[in-house]
Amino acid sequence: MALVKCPGCGREISDKAKECPGCQYKLKNKKKKYIAAVAVVAVLVLIITGTLFGVKKVQQIRENERQEQIQRILAESEEYYTIPDFENVLKCYGQLEELGYDTAGLKELAEYDQKVYGDARTFYETLKEVDDKLHSSDYTSLRKLVDTLIEPMKKFDALEINTDSQLGQYINTMRSHIMYSSLQSEYVNSTNYDLDYGLTSWGFAFCIETYTEQLVKENFPYNTEG
Repeated sequence: MALVKCPGCGREISDKAKECPGCQYKLKNKKKKYIAAVAVVAVLVLIITGTLFGVKKVQQIRENERQEQIQRILAESEEYYTIPDFENVLKCYGQLEELGYDTAGLKELAEYDQKVYGDARTFYETLKEVDDKLHSSDYTSLRKLVDTLIEPMKKFDALEINTDSQLGQYINTMRSHIMYSSLQSEYVNSTNYDLDYGLTSWGFAFCIETYTEQLVKENFPYNTEG
């Protein structure tokens, strides 16, 4: 037991007394107040902790949902890429950007492929058609058949090269191919030979087919069946 001074009269009294025996000053139980305060603080801590845990849990759930959306859209964009449908590929990238996913590099490649795809595919398909007709001898004029490559090769030569793109790698590989430059300089862009002259036409056809056969082995990176 300890002695304390009465706030009312200053008399020393027990710290356990409920009132001053001299002036009857009602004494407050500080211990109970302390316990109550501690209890309130404890409850507040529990509430805050529970709230923070709940918020973190909700944030984690939302992040998981965001990642699932991102993976779904990425898979969808890859499907469009194989067709290819660049318009929908870029739409997918727009959706990814809204989810906070960085598509800068992907978008740059898609825009590049979209720009060069048409002329690159036309060149490939024309080259393959010429090669097929040479294999089957399905042509009436070798000169006219070879001339179908003039414009496609001219446009193909003008295409920008981006080796980060599979299509860009194809363009680079073809234009660097010795068979490409030989076919172009010796037959496509040259009128030095009469390709339809009866005695030598078969020989020219054989030489040209040697070039085209090697070039079509370089696979075009997109489906050309559609």
